[in-house]
Amino acid sequence: MAVTSPTVTSAAPSPVPAVALGTVLAATIAQGMTGASVWLIPAGLALVLYLVAGWPGIRPVPRLLVAIGIAVVVAAMIRRGNAAPLPEAVARASFFAAFPVAMTLLREAAVTSPLMLRASRYLVNQPPGRRYWALTWGGHLIGLLLSFGALTLLTTMIRQSNTTTDARIRDIREKRMVTAVMRGFITMPLWSPTSIALIAILQGTPSLHWIDVAPVGFALAAAIIVLGWLVDRLQYRPRGVAPVEADPGPWTAVLGLAGLILTLTVLCIATAWLTGSSLQLATMLVVPLFTLAWATAQAWTGPAAWRAAIGRSIGQIGGAARASFPAGRNETALFAASGLISAGAVDLIPAGAAPWLVGLFAGHPGLFLVALVWLVVALALAGLTPMVTVALFASALGQSPPPELDPIKLAVALAGGWALSVGVAPLSNSVLLVAPLIQRTPIEVGPRWNGLFSALALVLLSLGLALF
Repeated sequence: MAVTSPTVTSAAPSPVPAVALGTVLAATIAQGMTGASVWLIPAGLALVLYLVAGWPGIRPVPRLLVAIGIAVVVAAMIRRGNAAPLPEAVARASFFAAFPVAMTLLREAAVTSPLMLRASRYLVNQPPGRRYWALTWGGHLIGLLLSFGALTLLTTMIRQSNTTTDARIRDIREKRMVTAVMRGFITMPLWSPTSIALIAILQGTPSLHWIDVAPVGFALAAAIIVLGWLVDRLQYRPRGVAPVEADPGPWTAVLGLAGLILTLTVLCIATAWLTGSSLQLATMLVVPLFTLAWATAQAWTGPAAWRAAIGRSIGQIGGAARASFPAGRNETALFAASGLISAGAVDLIPAGAAPWLVGLFAGHPGLFLVALVWLVVALALAGLTPMVTVALFASALGQSPPPELDPIKLAVALAGGWALSVGVAPLSNSVLLVAPLIQRTPIEVGPRWNGLFSALALVLLSLGLALF
C-alpha cells in the first residue's frame, strides 16, 4: 500500500475504496479459512469496484499491467477451453491486493504509538560508532511492522536530527544514515512473513512453506547487512573527534518494539498451527485484530472506559483507512495485476519450458538461478517492478519445478533479486519514497548511493547460489 499521505481536500474522501478493500480482505480471509469458492465472488467484485472507483487516478503503467493481466487470464481460459483459470486468478489477485491492506491497518496503529517514536528516536540519535548498526537493523525491524512506513518515519527523523552547520558533513551524514536504513529495510523480503515479496513467492510455489525459506533467508539478510556495514566503513573511515549527539533516550524502547514484533510473530505462527492454514493467511487474520488491540492500548484510560477506548480505536483505524486506502490505488492495481498475470501465465507456458531452460545451463541449476537473479534486477532497472517479474517466475517455475531445481534455492534467488533491485532501481517504490523526503533525485538515492553496495551484494548472492 502507498505510504504517502493522501492529498488533503475540503471534501471528505469517499467511503467506497475503504469499504471495497475491507471487503476484499474479509472475503479473502473467509475463502482461505473455509475453502469455499463462493467467497471469491464478493472478493472479486469488491476488487473490481475499488479499481473502477480509483481508475482515473491510477498511473499508466499499473493500468497497462491490469489490462495485460486480464488478457492473460482470458487467453488461459481460451487455451484450456473452460473458465477454470478464472477462480485461481481471482483468488490470487484478491490475495495479493488484500495482504498489504492488513499491513496498512497495522501501520496506522504504529505511527501513533509513543513506543514507536521513542524507538525511532533512540536509533537515529546513536553515536557514530553504533549509528549504522542501529539504523540498519532499525530499518529492518520497524519495516516488519510499518513496511514502507519505516522508510518514511526514519528518514524524516534523520532529516530533523541532522542539524550540523557544516554542509559537507551534513550531506555525508545524511547519505550514510539514509543508506543504512535502506540497506536494512530491503533485506526484509528475504525472510519476513509480513513481506509481499515472500507472499508472492510462496503463493507461486505451493510445495514451500514460510519455515522452509525463513532460516536461509534470514542468514542471507544478515550477511547482506554486514556487507553494507563493511562498504560504509571502507567508504567513510572515522576521522577526528566524533560530535556530541543528542540523548537517544532509554534503550528499553527498542526492547519494547522487539517484544511487539515477537508477540505478533508468535500469534501468527500459533494461529496458522491451530487453524491448519498457511502463515500468510494467518497473518492476514491476526494483523487486523492485533492492530485493534494495539490502538486500544494507546487509547486506554482505565478499566471503566474500555468501551470508549475500543470505540475510539475503531474510529481511528476506520478514519485512517478511509483516508489512506484511496492513496494506495496504484500499488493495489499493481498487486492485483501481478496476481492475474502469475495465475494465468501458468496455462500459457509450455509444460517442458522450465526443464528446457534449466538444461541450457549444462546441468548447473545454480547458474540458472544466478541468471534469474540478474534478470530480475535488470528488469527492475529498466522500470519493470519485481512484483510482476518475481510473481510470474515463481508461478512458472514453482508449480512443477524441475527435479534438479531446489525450490528453497529458487525462492531465495527470487527474494534476493527482489531485495537487491528495490534499493537501487530509480523507479522502485523505496527509492521514489525516500528521494523527495531528503530533497534528492531517485538517481542519487538509487544507483549513486547504493550502486556499489548492490553490485557487491549481487555478486555475493550469485556466488552463494552457484556454489552451494
